[in-house]
Amino acid sequence: MTNEVTTSNTKVPAFLKVDKPVGNENVSNQDMQTPRLKLLQSMSPEIDSGSQYYVEGAKAGHIYNTVSGELMESVNCVNVYYDRDYAVYEDRNFGTGGFQGTFPTEAAAREQVKAMDGKPGQYVVRDTAKHMLILLD
Repeated sequence: MTNEVTTSNTKVPAFLKVDKPVGNENVSNQDMQTPRLKLLQSMSPEIDSGSQYYVEGAKAGHIYNTVSGELMESVNCVNVYYDRDYAVYEDRNFGTGGFQGTFPTEAAAREQVKAMDGKPGQYVVRDTAKHMLILLD
């Protein structure tokens, strides 16, 4: 038995012999959305009936799938990857609030905040943990 791997390009049709993948060349990151599971809390906009993000039937404690729009009371899942980064948000007291980006270190996030136009305290840096999951039926 051998562990060597060999490849052959001789039997591939000419139209498949291209330098780059074809079929999705016009797809960008703006066309794709990463699904997120959000544990809804009392301040979540999905619970506020006056919010543009309101989700009918959403309550604190529900889990919300941001792509499918599904509300769940529990999920069965397997954690396959964990990552931690530092997210920058605009404080809601200064406007609409909102996500401004993520950074690998707290120092990098604070440097970004210094570079942004704004008032002192307008932006908040949060240590953010992310779990990549496989949902089970």
